[in-house]
Amino acid sequence: MEREFLPDGRHRVLLLMNIGRPAPDAWRERLPRLDYAEVVRTL
Repeated sequence: MEREFLPDGRHRVLLLMNIGRPAPDAWRERLPRLDYAEVVRTL
């Protein structure tokens, strides 16, 4: 990817952001989320 955007090789790509509008059918149902107790551990 860096060759396409920065061909001289002096810099590196940190972030590539797509700017635009999503297609009408781009949204899906939300995936199941983990419970708080499954992902958080208090020490």
